Amino acid sequence: MKLFPFLILVVVASISNMPKIHAQQFVESSTGRLPIFNEYSSQVAIADVDGDGDLDLCFANGRGFSSASLQERVRLLINDGSATFSDESQARLGNLLGYGRDVEFGDIDGDGDLDLAVANDFLSTQKLLVNNGSGFFTDESATRIPQFAMSSAHCSFGDVDDDGDLDLWFTRGGSSRFGSGQAQLWINDGAGFYTNETASRLPAQLVSEPMDCIFGDLDGDLDLDMLEGHRAGNSKLYRNDGGIFVDITAGNLPGDSNTYSYDLGDLDGDGDLHVFGANSGVGSREAVFQNNGAGSFTNVTSTVLPNSSNPNVDDNDSKFFDSDNDGDLDVVICRIGGPERLLRNNGNGTLSLFNGALSSVSDSSLDIEVADLDG
Repeated sequence: MKLFPFLILVVVASISNMPKIHAQQFVESSTGRLPIFNEYSSQVAIADVDGDGDLDLCFANGRGFSSASLQERVRLLINDGSATFSDESQARLGNLLGYGRDVEFGDIDGDGDLDLAVANDFLSTQKLLVNNGSGFFTDESATRIPQFAMSSAHCSFGDVDDDGDLDLWFTRGGSSRFGSGQAQLWINDGAGFYTNETASRLPAQLVSEPMDCIFGDLDGDLDLDMLEGHRAGNSKLYRNDGGIFVDITAGNLPGDSNTYSYDLGDLDGDGDLHVFGANSGVGSREAVFQNNGAGSFTNVTSTVLPNSSNPNVDDNDSKFFDSDNDGDLDVVICRIGGPERLLRNNGNGTLSLFNGALSSVSDSSLDIEVADLDG
């Protein structure tokens, strides 16, 4: 179970104006900053929900790994501007209970504030909440998104048809996120009302144990392609052709083994996006896939991230960010049963484990985010 105290280790540390130092940079600071709840948190999202200029936190909660256990509340924690948070979930979200696996923010109706999508597991309906502009949300799922029971581990906002509004992609499993199902693509009408256009825009195929989905322009043609990470292996790469997605996995995405998440970033400064996969490599190590610039990837893990910096442990998520302000992207990783890790970019796109950068806290970590929470 992932508890709140682990998260603040990573997200509360300010990365602004950080010098290039070779000592601990991120200190575990949960006490006094975060409310304490004993809840099963699968994902955290960071956004300024109330328009006051600082970043707030939202947690997807719900107990149960492969079978449903207990519905829990989506939590919304409001920042006072100095990275001290108060729980205002009930007042701002209402009684939002479920088997939450992911929370994502996006402006669905073009009114300048951030609305909230929730991916729910265990054959539940998905949720879409509309922000009133001051950080108070109304659940308008019944009228705005398709309503049928499905099991989802992740959702992503992206403008797939280049019409200026945000569409929604949901992963879909079977009776749980670990089953097999058809990915879902719901198209925005511009006012924040969604139509299920999966059948006309996605290949008709079931995928096994989908855990993550991430949009990015992978081939440099200025539209959003899709990468889905699957715990059962056989992750998928979809090329966007005018809002229609084509499965180009074969020959373009290296095989993976046990993917929990993917992240995209330009490791070597060549202008295209690389893939970093948590648990995607041999023996459930991390994997790094290099882009040829046209959206075809090669597994370069052995040269970019040698085993000496890539232990065989139970990692769940990673994020690219420039930890030392040297102009290149480093990677931070969270894991179950051990401390988080920082991989420092050597300046040439290779990565090395950098010890002492994070407080050593052993916990059950499922997600990691990086942001300047204290200004």
